[in-house]
Amino acid sequence: MNELLQLFLALLLGAAAGVLFFGGLWWTVRQVTEARRGVWLIPASYFVRLAIVAAIFLVCFREHAGQLAVALGGFLAARAALIRWLPTRTSPTTAQPSGARHAP
Repeated sequence: MNELLQLFLALLLGAAAGVLFFGGLWWTVRQVTEARRGVWLIPASYFVRLAIVAAIFLVCFREHAGQLAVALGGFLAARAALIRWLPTRTSPTTAQPSGARHAP
């Protein structure tokens, strides 16, 4: 039972790392057009997010390959959940292709 609890906690920690990483990516993409130096925001955000997630995985799962695999599954599950739940920004020009016709 103790091993099952550890795997569940690894799944939760992986999901939390995924929410942090992909939520940070979503925030970065939304802020890049409004930032004064948006060109620097993209790589800075990437390396900060990568360092935090890599540190979480390295510290928590250094000796437990099975738990690392479960945590990576949670990480990817968080990505899928955020894609589904976070709002998207569509502009009127990208909502419909320029050559598209309306049905009569």
